Amino acid sequence: MPSIVDLIGNAVISCGAADRESASAAVPTCSFGHDGTVVGLYFAAGFDEASTAFTPLLADFYEQKQNQLAKTATTDEGKASGGARAVQRFEIVYLSSDRDDVGFREFIKEMPWHAVPFASVEIVERNAKRYKIREMPTLVLVEGSTGKLITTSGKECLSEDLDGDEFPWYPKSFDDIISGNLLRQETLIDSKEALDGKIKGVYFSAHWCPPCRIFTPQLVAVYEQLRSKGKNFEVIFVSSDRSQTSFQDYFKTMPWLAIPYKDIRIRHLTKRYQVGGIPTLIILDEQSELVTLNARQAVSKDLEGKVSGSVCSFCSGCFT
Repeated sequence: MPSIVDLIGNAVISCGAADRESASAAVPTCSFGHDGTVVGLYFAAGFDEASTAFTPLLADFYEQKQNQLAKTATTDEGKASGGARAVQRFEIVYLSSDRDDVGFREFIKEMPWHAVPFASVEIVERNAKRYKIREMPTLVLVEGSTGKLITTSGKECLSEDLDGDEFPWYPKSFDDIISGNLLRQETLIDSKEALDGKIKGVYFSAHWCPPCRIFTPQLVAVYEQLRSKGKNFEVIFVSSDRSQTSFQDYFKTMPWLAIPYKDIRIRHLTKRYQVGGIPTLIILDEQSELVTLNARQAVSKDLEGKVSGSVCSFCSGCFT
């Protein structure tokens, strides 16, 4: 795993001092490598409208967080807090896609943080490849002490959590996300009671989607075969339906559980497993660890629910 120095080089510049030639403008990146430090890698450009719109929002959040961390550090609560995820310092480093040095220097005047020097194109390109940057702006968060990735969706997380209550937005586990009531037809059931110790199929689908309507009866057949054989298996329907009525009508065709319509957990699960299309069937083991993101093909080949077939191979023999 790369260190923070490996990621962004030996030194960055202070955006507030970027127009100076003095050595004091340089900040050693090894100072970001302490426990409790979160480093944001901010991919943006001054010519990009989305970047110029988001940067002031990020700057406000950054300064708000600096103030909060400064206050926390002086309290007994801050001194007592610990653990790998206790944030004690937050830094942002700008990785520029500006077209020239003039544009770079003009844009960073708006930034209260640091930047990789404009000439360090290789550092920007290497990190853009590492984190698969496809659009601007993108905010990647990493642990300063380890270089471990926290999230590549910092921009989206901030937009949904402007106060930073869940900062630095470590990905939630399935069990954390699903916690609460689920539906079995019209009855509410506690998720822990319904899912604890079971192999789980997380089914992203919608009635308006023709491939979903083809696949759902296939999954029902496999589900009922597995259940009839006493297999410890449950499915949770994660709906993309466009109305409550459509959701209810579609759910009536399913013998398993569902997250209620328009529940916030639907968005969180979609983001957690980066679901880009439907139908998608994800398999999790008894501990809710991911087995496969693509169980749909296996189920389609196993229409009779033969447990010795491809569904079982995804679960490392757990159904045998």
